[in-house]
This record gives sequence, structure tokens and C-alpha cells, in this order.
Amino acid sequence: MANIPLDKPNIERQFLNSTKDELFALKTFLRYYWYMPILLLAGLAVFIYEIRPLPPRTVTIATGQPLSTYDDIGKWYKDFFNKHGVDLRLVPTNGAAENLNLLAAGKVDAAFTQGGVPIPAGRNILSLGSIQLEPLWLFYRGDSFTGGDALEFIRSKHLSVGPPGSGTQHIVADLAKQYKLVPHAQQNFVQLPTQEAIDALLSGKIDGMFLLASPDSAGPQTLLRHPEIKVWDFKTSKAIASKIHHAYAVEYPMGAVSLSPVLPPQDVHLVATNTGILAPESMHPAIQYLFIMASSSYYRNNHFMFDLPNGFPAFLDHDVAKSDIAVKYLSKVAASFEYTFPFWLASFIDRAWLLLATLFAIIYPLMQMAPQYRKFHFKADMRDRYGELRRIEMQLHQVKSQADLEDVKLDFQILEDKLAVMWTPSGAKGEFYNIVQGADVIRGRIERAQAVYRSNNESPPLRKMSLATEAPPTPGTLTDKFAPVQADS
Repeated sequence: MANIPLDKPNIERQFLNSTKDELFALKTFLRYYWYMPILLLAGLAVFIYEIRPLPPRTVTIATGQPLSTYDDIGKWYKDFFNKHGVDLRLVPTNGAAENLNLLAAGKVDAAFTQGGVPIPAGRNILSLGSIQLEPLWLFYRGDSFTGGDALEFIRSKHLSVGPPGSGTQHIVADLAKQYKLVPHAQQNFVQLPTQEAIDALLSGKIDGMFLLASPDSAGPQTLLRHPEIKVWDFKTSKAIASKIHHAYAVEYPMGAVSLSPVLPPQDVHLVATNTGILAPESMHPAIQYLFIMASSSYYRNNHFMFDLPNGFPAFLDHDVAKSDIAVKYLSKVAASFEYTFPFWLASFIDRAWLLLATLFAIIYPLMQMAPQYRKFHFKADMRDRYGELRRIEMQLHQVKSQADLEDVKLDFQILEDKLAVMWTPSGAKGEFYNIVQGADVIRGRIERAQAVYRSNNESPPLRKMSLATEAPPTPGTLTDKFAPVQADS
């Protein structure tokens, strides 16, 4: 037996036909059910607006003075953000109070600040957590003060209290209130930026300076190593912390700067406040997520002289509303996502998984209830064709003459033509051939009625038969004539 080559399937034609089939079905569905996609798109728009899956690529944050603690931390965060594809732009300021004013005015997207700095009323600002404790130092020249009354020293020395808008000036004001002092009324207080104050202290132009800064910052390290500069020991730090709700009593250990020579020469008691990150409520959730990721990484990769039992980041400023994103991250519910997905996708999954599950629970039943758009046009055609076929059958019951039969034949021919060009989607061939077989039955009845009229000369002895009791169609009639216009497999 000769080998007969098999024809290769025409994949290109099948693909083209399927595409045309799909577009035609979609066009027909939209024509009659246009309100359904509009409702779907409206719901999708609301969903996207609420979830906001794509974060901004540029974020600004208010930091602090050059070489300050906030400036150093800002540079670390900038590098972390860059690794995740976000440009974090640092905005230098005089310090925490100015940072908060810029944030409240909408001029920056986030800000480093400190506990106790009041937030302007009516501003929807969230806490992204505190990232460290920052001590207040009092550096001075001359002999070590051995007296018991700090007020005696403060009133007798020419001191810098930091520039306007700085965190140093804010906590000094809180401290001064405990000593019944009004900082702005003190003639011996001057307001100098950090570097100017350090230079003035080293040159002897002022007697001392307050400085709110991390122990590892350049300013404290420079002054702690200088042989002519002393550091004030806040022996009443615990009492001060009990009176100022955002203050903490900490201890800087002897020899922390150097063990040879031993610097400082003894333990130093200090008063500290917490450094936190604040952001507006409108900040993109993914950026909030990235900030808390950065804070966790900052804690893991840096040494902290003053730590908390549970570490950082933590929520220490109870006067500010907490970010839900940060709270969830710190609860370890979503933190594992960051090791698998990009930060924006991890944040999206964290925020949207429950909503997506809810939407699916609602949309899936609706999809089952909605008409199948691919077969909608076909089913509408089928209803019309079946109606016409039924009408022709009823006409056959009413035939009284050859002329009546010719009218029925004409109607049936029109139905044949419609069936010949009828569009049939894939998956509906069975239904199509059912009506073709029904048409075959009617065609046979018309042919038999025609034969009866020819033999009986106009007498109508036509036996009335219903479609349900009619004999099966004879092979080779109408069924062979028709084939679906679309015959996808």
C-alpha cells in the first residue's frame, strides 16, 4: 500500500479564523451588553486608585544640617532606596522642627524628626516608626563643673542652643522649662548652626554648646577627643526623663571613644529623645513599606550605643498616628515577602491579597451568571431560526392550495439561505447541526406535500405531522448542504 502523505494542518488559517471569531463575538457582546464592561472598568478604576500598585520613583525627605546625625542617616537611606529603584532626594534643613514644618506644608514627602516636636493641627501625618535614641550633649570649656546645681552653670556660661528650627533647640527648651528658664530670655544663649558652634567653642568664642546628635556623629566625636573640652554629666537624667514624656535616661560608658587614653574618663549620664520618620497619610503605601524596610535594615547593619529591649524600628512617639503598613510589617505578617518579591510587589501583595480574594468571590459568580459573550450572537440567531422553522411548520398545517405551498417553499428557501451563511462559533457545532436536521425534516415534508399535489391535482390531502413524531431525515439532503461558517476545532 502506497504511503499517502498527510496534509499538515493550516495553523495560520486556524489562528486567523479564531481571531476573527473572537473579535466578532466580542463586538456583538459589547453591542448588547455595553453596560457590563463599563461597570467592570469603573470597579477596576476604583480598585487601582485605592491600591495604587505602582509607586513614585522620586521621594524627598527633610534631613538636617550638614554633618549632622540626620544628614548621615539620610545618606544611608538614599543608598538603600537607590538599590530598590527609587531616588530619595535629601533636603537639608536646620533640624527636626523645620523638617516638620516642611512636611506639614507639603514641601517634602517625609521627614526625620524627634519625639516631642508638636505637629501642626489638622495635618494627617503618620509615624513610620522611631529608628534610634539620640542623646543631648552639653560640651563646655574650662574646669570640670563639680557643683550640684546645673542652673548655676547654665546661667553663668555663654552657650549655643542650636539654630532656629533645630531639634537641639527644641529639647533644650523642654529642659529649660524644668529649671524654670525661658530660653529666649536668656542673654547668654546664642543660636548657632552646629559647625559654627563647634568652631566657636574650640576657638574660645563661647563657653559651651548643646548638641543633639548620635555618639558616632562627627560633632560629638571631635569634641569628645579634644583635651580642652568637657562633657556635662546629667546626673539627674532619670528624674528629667520622668518629667519629659519623650525623654529617656541613657548612659555613655567610660572608654567608649578610646581605651588608651580612656575617653571619656568616666560614665556620662545623658538625656535622649527618639529619632523618627514621619510622612503624610497620602504617601504611597509601597513607599511607606520601603521606608520601614530601610529602617529595619539600618538597625541590622549599624551599631547602636543606646538600644531598646526589642530593638528598632519601634513606635515610641504616641502622639502621632501609626502607619498601618509599618505596624503590619513590624508584626512580621508581611516582612517575609521582601526577600522574594520587589518591594512594591511585596507591598501590593501585603495590602491587596484580602481584597483580591474578596473581589474574586464576588466576580466569579457574576461571571457564571453573565451570558457567554462568544455564543451570544449565535444563540440569538438560533432563537430566530428556530422561530422561523416553527412558523414554517405551522404554515404547512394550514396549506390549502398549491399557491399556499409555494409561499411555504419561498419562506423555507429564505431560511435555507440564512442557515447557509450563519456564523457558528467553536463549541456550538452540535447546536447548529440540530437545527440543520430539523430543517431537513421540514424539507422532506414540503417535498412530500408537493408530490401529493402533483398526483391529486390541487386536492390537499396533506397529513398533519408534528416535528416530534416525524421520521428521521433521509441522509444526503439538507444536512449535506450546510456547514458552519466557522469550523474551529
